Amino acid sequence: MSRDKKFRAWDKEEECWLDPKHFYITGTGEPFTCQQGRHNITCRYQLMGTDRYIVEQFANHTDKDGEDVYAGDIFKVIYSDTPNGFKTLGGDKKMVEVYGVVVYKWSGFYIEHKEPVNGEIRYGSLHEFLKNPKEIIGTIHTHKELLNDND
Repeated sequence: MSRDKKFRAWDKEEECWLDPKHFYITGTGEPFTCQQGRHNITCRYQLMGTDRYIVEQFANHTDKDGEDVYAGDIFKVIYSDTPNGFKTLGGDKKMVEVYGVVVYKWSGFYIEHKEPVNGEIRYGSLHEFLKNPKEIIGTIHTHKELLNDND
């Protein structure tokens, strides 16, 4: 199975996404940004400072609307009340919504979220999570207040 290597970059100073045409990742994993030269004729590349930019990798999945899923994307995680505690299954029991964020850990992509009963951080496989179509709600940069609602 072929995996696309795509990235996006968030500029913390300007609070916006960089145009993908204006940055690239080298074979050694170093991110560079393109600075337009005089009269927009030349383009010179500079190493992207890690203090200013956050580079996020494509998770090789799409959401229910066909949007690419990246590390840092936020989804709703639905819990239902069961005799054994809350589970991420749904059903006709009491439902609780929390927000989870896509993270890269342990050589894979996961949904990180707080368990609604005890507040413990949980990780679920992104691949398993997206077997039922779901929609990206936002990102940790543009909708960080959603993750604060989990507290």
